[in-house]
Amino acid sequence: MGFPDSVAGWAFLVCAAFAFAPRLAGMPEAAAWLEDPDFRVRIKAVRALGELEPSPEAALSLLREAAGDRHPSVREEAIDALLRVRIGPEDALSVLSELIGDPYASIRKKVIAAVNRLPPGSPKALEILRAAAGDRDPAVCESAMEAVAKSRLKAEKRASVLARAVSSPFVEVRLKAVRALASLDHGSAAAPLIQALTDPGERVSTSIMTTSKPNSQEGEEKTTKSHEWVSLEAVEALKKLGPKARDARPALRGLLADRRVLLLARVTTRRYSGGKVAVEETLIVKPLRLFAVQALESIGVEAAQDIALLRGMLTDDEEEVRNAVRALLRRVAPGE
Repeated sequence: MGFPDSVAGWAFLVCAAFAFAPRLAGMPEAAAWLEDPDFRVRIKAVRALGELEPSPEAALSLLREAAGDRHPSVREEAIDALLRVRIGPEDALSVLSELIGDPYASIRKKVIAAVNRLPPGSPKALEILRAAAGDRDPAVCESAMEAVAKSRLKAEKRASVLARAVSSPFVEVRLKAVRALASLDHGSAAAPLIQALTDPGERVSTSIMTTSKPNSQEGEEKTTKSHEWVSLEAVEALKKLGPKARDARPALRGLLADRRVLLLARVTTRRYSGGKVAVEETLIVKPLRLFAVQALESIGVEAAQDIALLRGMLTDDEEEVRNAVRALLRRVAPGE
């Protein structure tokens, strides 16, 4: 029998070697193949571990080596192999914790998916998810939040992961984190939401709607620029939590004196008629303190301190704020 003269032939010999020799010899051949200069051979070596049924100690040693491989495809294969070989979840998590700092975002996302397939609640798993939620790539942060949403973790543990995302440098991540915290419907969400109350970040999105009359030069184009504010989303989330967010009362009291007016939308309407264009612009603005009043009402007004602050707002510059305060005082302090 001669040597194979094709890639397929060599591949068959490699697979055959893995299928029998390491199982008999205690895995030394597998370790040797992981040193092969061809990354494709190293991938086959990792892939074969699930079929070779090595001891947990041998498998963990080989997977650690593969997780540190210089080629990203080998490292990705190591993540898949972790879920196939007979090693404990804590050992698997110890390897995954080394890979959550990988320079490739695709590998870090694969780590998150693997963590979610292991038993939930481990401190090491939470540590990995927290690191991912604060990742330098927004896609990895969002993957971590999606994993948390699908997980069987208790609400307070999910909140601890989302709290990292609230500090993300990416405004879109912070917005999603605040909304995810609101959906927890648990008091543990209050602390990171309080942190988000002072976030100045906003995201602007644009939508365009065009209408025109058939066989006519008349028409209308409406452009809406919507502004999503992290601080406003946090107030609305606390409002949704209601009494479960009672710890937010001091922070909301501070917002009652906040003079910020938020631009929620800018609507520009262009009307075309007879070759002429008429432009009309409408701004939709709201004071942040208005939403703070509403959130305080949902959470519950507490004793005389809140009532005194609300009385002071009866002379607020904004009529909408004054009306909201009057309505609230009528419920909590009849006779006001």
